[in-house]
Amino acid sequence: MLDVRTGFLLWTIQAASLGALLIAVWLHRLKDRHFLLFGLGLISHASGLALVGARGMIPDFLSIQIANAVTLSAFAFFVGALRRFDGKTTPPWAVLPPLLWVAGNLFPFIRDDFSNRVMLYSLSAALGFGLMSVVIARGGTSSLRYRYILSGVWAIHVISNLLLAARTWRQDPQAFQDVGVNGFVVIVGITGFITAIVILAKLLIDRSEERLKELVRTDPLTGVYNRRGLLEVYERLRSVPFRERPLLAVIVFDLDHFKQINDTHGHQSGDAVLVEFARRATGLIPEGGVFGRSGGEEFAAILRVGEPRHAALVGETIRQSLAASPVAAPSAEIEVTTSIGIATMPAGSADLDRLLSGADRALYVAKDRGRNRCAVWTGDKILSVHTDTADLIDDQTDRQVAALRMLAQAASDEHDVLGS
Repeated sequence: MLDVRTGFLLWTIQAASLGALLIAVWLHRLKDRHFLLFGLGLISHASGLALVGARGMIPDFLSIQIANAVTLSAFAFFVGALRRFDGKTTPPWAVLPPLLWVAGNLFPFIRDDFSNRVMLYSLSAALGFGLMSVVIARGGTSSLRYRYILSGVWAIHVISNLLLAARTWRQDPQAFQDVGVNGFVVIVGITGFITAIVILAKLLIDRSEERLKELVRTDPLTGVYNRRGLLEVYERLRSVPFRERPLLAVIVFDLDHFKQINDTHGHQSGDAVLVEFARRATGLIPEGGVFGRSGGEEFAAILRVGEPRHAALVGETIRQSLAASPVAAPSAEIEVTTSIGIATMPAGSADLDRLLSGADRALYVAKDRGRNRCAVWTGDKILSVHTDTADLIDDQTDRQVAALRMLAQAASDEHDVLGS
């Protein structure tokens, strides 16, 4: 049978060292609060075990009631860390394990009886491991395989602690050495602790790799995809079978007279315009589509559509959203417009170079026709959507319906048809 004090000492040293290491990592990456919470959980766990191991050398109230409350409070930190790992907040029920221990010790028949305290602690620990097992299994990031393995490890801890509680209830021991499964529980605890640390380290490494990949394909100013990210998404969208949306559309945006904005209001205001346009446009891209910054004041969207007019509708919606209200910049309220070029091709035969070339040609038409408008390349012609024709605007009609009317009018007007 393992010596209890030796087990506590080994466990305490491991937990405290890892906790200090994780807190040191957090100090260099303050946004990653899961490192802080994991570290605090391990420090709390180690502190409680140190107090338990000092029983006989310090007052019983410290080595029993306080020690176990501190140890069980680690579950609240761990649950909070796992939730933060998935971008969620710490739930109030995370504190249930230490609260169960504190509430139970308010009753003298539990507080003053060794076997009842062991049962209460075991049930509290089982609850804590159960909460962690559920949270990690329901998480949505990183490898599901490793999450399920870790969930299983903590489920074994639940069974181990429930077994200890049941055995204690039957035997009614009066000291640790009288608990028949105590050695088994210590072995499971140490083995599970090491296994959990290894798997958590793997999950953290995976998360770091995911973030590095995200940084590589993300524009640092606006937070949307950069050119590389758009190319990666293009390949995915081209190969995904959408029966209702057989066409692949590329929409390019060029902010009108952006150099004048920088010259008049300064580069800080120019950056504010870029960020705000990216925010508005991203919120208007249909589900499944993506939006990114291709360079300078140029942006692009890639999406699957059923017909060219559907892509035009998206472009018109974004154009009108930008033109409808000025951008609040540090220097002033700036009125901003964008010219838009759109190209569509069947997804199965789509060629990115042709799409980009067609969208650029359509964009040139939009600029040549006065800017602040859309033009659509369909492979054999370019349709310029007029936005300054008053009789196409119906005040009683939704702006999106008006945009469709503009495109229909352009398609029927041979003056708006240019040879490809």
